[in-house]
Amino acid sequence: MAFGLEAKSSITQVLFFKAKANDATLRHYAGRVTINTNVLDGISDAIKAKLSSHAGDYIKALPDLA
Repeated sequence: MAFGLEAKSSITQVLFFKAKANDATLRHYAGRVTINTNVLDGISDAIKAKLSSHAGDYIKALPDLA
């Protein structure tokens, strides 16, 4: 599932009068996925190895919260 949000705001002024316009659009996308569990069982170790490497790099790049 994914969402997209786009917003615009504008102000037009003529002498002492101001006109405001606001616009927002929310888009929603959804889909369905199925997976063959026999295939997943065969490649699960390779997936774990790749994910653990990337997850470790991601965590190292996060800033320290103080």
